[in-house]
Amino acid sequence: MAKGNCEFSGKGGEYFLTVFVHLFLLTALTVGIYAPWAVVKLLRLKASHCLIGKKQVSFTGKGGDLFINCLLWGLLCLVTIGVYSPWAVCAFLKWKAANTVVGGEPSEFNGAGADLLVLSLIHLLIFPLLTLGLYLFWGIYRVYAWKEEHTRYGGEKTSFGAGIGEFIKISIVSWFLNLVTLNIFSPWSMCMLYRWQIHGLMVGEGDGIEHFPAVKTPRLLFILPPAFAALVALLVFSAISQFLENRPHGLFGRYKQPADIRRVKVPLDRKQPDLQKTPENAGTASAPAQKVLGIFAPPRPKDAEEAKGSALEIRLGKIDNFLQKNPSNAEAFYSRGWVHQSKGELDKALTAYNEAIKLNPSFTDAYFNRGVIYVQTGKYDLAAEEFSTVLKYEKKSADAFSNRGAVYLQQDKFDMAVQDFNSALDLAPDDGDMVYNRGVALIAKGEVQKGKIDLIRADALGQKTASEVLKRIQ
Repeated sequence: MAKGNCEFSGKGGEYFLTVFVHLFLLTALTVGIYAPWAVVKLLRLKASHCLIGKKQVSFTGKGGDLFINCLLWGLLCLVTIGVYSPWAVCAFLKWKAANTVVGGEPSEFNGAGADLLVLSLIHLLIFPLLTLGLYLFWGIYRVYAWKEEHTRYGGEKTSFGAGIGEFIKISIVSWFLNLVTLNIFSPWSMCMLYRWQIHGLMVGEGDGIEHFPAVKTPRLLFILPPAFAALVALLVFSAISQFLENRPHGLFGRYKQPADIRRVKVPLDRKQPDLQKTPENAGTASAPAQKVLGIFAPPRPKDAEEAKGSALEIRLGKIDNFLQKNPSNAEAFYSRGWVHQSKGELDKALTAYNEAIKLNPSFTDAYFNRGVIYVQTGKYDLAAEEFSTVLKYEKKSADAFSNRGAVYLQQDKFDMAVQDFNSALDLAPDDGDMVYNRGVALIAKGEVQKGKIDLIRADALGQKTASEVLKRIQ
């Protein structure tokens, strides 16, 4: 390490009483009020062990003065929500320097709060965050060097040349020994740091005095933090992607639903009421009731294996295994219900959905699919309640509006059906099935012409049943 022209001769044992009685015990007993006096006592002790440029050092500050200053600085930090902190640190360093007398001359500190703010943000916050804390050693060293380079001990030119390697060594050793000794090693840690600091100072001018160059951050260190952060982000992203790809269950214990597990899409068995006789169809026999294509098409198997049901059985086995270890996972119960519903096991599906809703009362997909089961079993009042519950949580669910409208159509509540289909089409104006269903509801309501317009538009949108109904009402 570079050696300056200053000396520190203090030993840990000499600091033991000051550190533990004054700095720790009395400060704690007075809830921090005694801290300024403890700091002053420590600074006086340190000064008595220093030789700066072969000159004696003394510290003349008083605890009362520091106490008043701390109140003022603390208030300004509080009012500015901490923004004033760098200026408060500089104010303390100026007070400390003014009371550090070297060879009968007071010292000076000329650092600016704005400079310290920028330095701290870069070296103590941003770069350490980007490097997961690895940069912090250099950051602390860089700020420490800035502090010494802006101090003029005894009013004389000062430079700082203590090495970063020695600082890291002292930091690690001190941390370990303080951990092992429950901080009893603290006085010795302080002396190690003081010795490193003082021995790295070069003060004064004249023959035989060669000052250290200013401490600067190597350009490489400005490049490394962003590069390191990018590398870590890439590795984390890759690891998460690999984890999600290979893990049979969801992240953090949540069941990972297959991509096609959504609200069950089943055809709703709705009848078309007999056409009323109007001027347009006078003399035409009423068409017999027929089943209208539902809003949704049933889920189609991806391949032959799934069509046979083997894929569903495998999926159900995974869900059951997961639920044995995670019996309170609502999504897993929902997934179990979906599989049972896909297999046509409606009672089992209903039981699973009930459990999912019990665990998560706002689980809208479970309410939705439970409503579909009630439609499949002819319990239209219950079905309408389920879709209404979905709309309570999802006010812009076109599917829920459309399904509830279909239920109302089954119950011959044509006005309510049309109103729900209108709401659904406001949200999904180009859905051919929804346009078709509104057309059927309008015809059932007696508004045949409006219904025909919807059927024509539904046919243009690719709805397959619309053309057949249009032929029957021509």
